[in-house]
Amino acid sequence: MPAAPGVGGATLARSRSFSLRVLVDPLNPQRILSGLLVVALEVSLIAVIVGVLYVAATVVLSRLAARNRSRTAWISAARVRTRRLLVSALFLLIAGVLVVNAGLLVWGVDLQSSVLDPIVSVTAERRSAMVAALGKLVLAAVALFVLTRPLRRIFAAAETAINRWGQLKANSESLARFFRGSTASS
Repeated sequence: MPAAPGVGGATLARSRSFSLRVLVDPLNPQRILSGLLVVALEVSLIAVIVGVLYVAATVVLSRLAARNRSRTAWISAARVRTRRLLVSALFLLIAGVLVVNAGLLVWGVDLQSSVLDPIVSVTAERRSAMVAALGKLVLAAVALFVLTRPLRRIFAAAETAINRWGQLKANSESLARFFRGSTASS
């Protein structure tokens, strides 16, 4: 493997199993401080994401509570379970980040370059494709949210119409007879 000059006189090498920069001098204080900065950034990013999920879950559960007063016990239990789940996920993710990054530091991997290289290597075309995909995902979520109530009403009306129709007495009757009968009765 070709070696390149690194930070503080250490030598950088590219590993064949993964493309992380491995430093020969793992106890370099500058590299450790750089790694701590990366760990702090990752932990704060995880905390922000979990916080946003908690706020979103709280808003959804509050809207459910305002809409359906008969399920207040269920909603308060769901709030407690959601809070416990998100706090547990936060601590598990933070522990995972700490373990992985500590292992990488012990192995002599430059954390700053291993985190920044994949981010910097994203091309403009790939960035625009990711933005388009995210836009489609948001649009589909909004469409699903908007169309859920009307579709539920349409399906409920269709179910009541089918249940009122008395000609279909057996479940084994053919669909052709069902549709012939439904067009004839209209």
